[in-house]
Amino acid sequence: MFEFVSSLPKEFWTSLVSGIVGAASAIMATWIAGWQTSRNLKLQLAHELKMKEDERISDLRHSLYMQMSEELTKLMHTFGSLASEGPEALTKSPMVTFLACASKIGLVGRQETVLKIRNVTDQCTSFLLIALPAVSPLLMLRSSIENITEHYNRSETEIARILAAMNAVTETVEAQPLVFAALQAKFDAYQATSKSFSDQRNKLWAEYRALEPAINKTIFEQLKLLSPLQIDALIAIRTELGLSSDSESLHALATESFAKWDAAYANMHRNFAEAERTVDQASR
Repeated sequence: MFEFVSSLPKEFWTSLVSGIVGAASAIMATWIAGWQTSRNLKLQLAHELKMKEDERISDLRHSLYMQMSEELTKLMHTFGSLASEGPEALTKSPMVTFLACASKIGLVGRQETVLKIRNVTDQCTSFLLIALPAVSPLLMLRSSIENITEHYNRSETEIARILAAMNAVTETVEAQPLVFAALQAKFDAYQATSKSFSDQRNKLWAEYRALEPAINKTIFEQLKLLSPLQIDALIAIRTELGLSSDSESLHALATESFAKWDAAYANMHRNFAEAERTVDQASR
């Protein structure tokens, strides 16, 4: 066997080695090409997945930001009506939806936008801690006024019933002085009760109107602190949506609007006070 191998010509071994090297090179080239193709495919798939994920997050952010811009406006209106509607206004959709939307944005929003919205929520908390105790006296007075009004209406209903009974007695052929006297006594009693309820209600309304300007002023001042933060949040949202914003112009416009509202509000209360004085003078 060894002699046979030794007898093989040199060209044979050269061809054999060349063939082996060529085959190995071809196999290596095929493996490298396959590995490169597989790697490129993995990179492409990863890129496509990232693009789809970014697109999904972008769509989600766009939806949440559009909702947030709407809820911020509703929230300002809710806070503005706090004195008239009371804490019940906070349990309605604007407040609840705003907090839910802010929580969702905290999960998917960019850091700057999340921080701007968090500043709004923090200021909302401060607003409520100041505004709710301020409006409590108004709400208590209004509750008392509603309670007294209910009793007053019941008394007026009884007066109307007694008057109808008295008319029926006077229209009968036979005189019934005892019945009429009893009805008259009831009428006088209910009329006195109605007058008492009316006087109490008028007194409470006077207290309500005396407290209202200062309390509304407190709410108004808190809204002025909240407004710049609202604008900053809206600007951050517009920036993420690819929309340009002029921060200085928006803040200047908000300041101008609050100045106009402040003047209109003061003028309204002056007119109310003047009207009340006119009514009081006329009643005397």
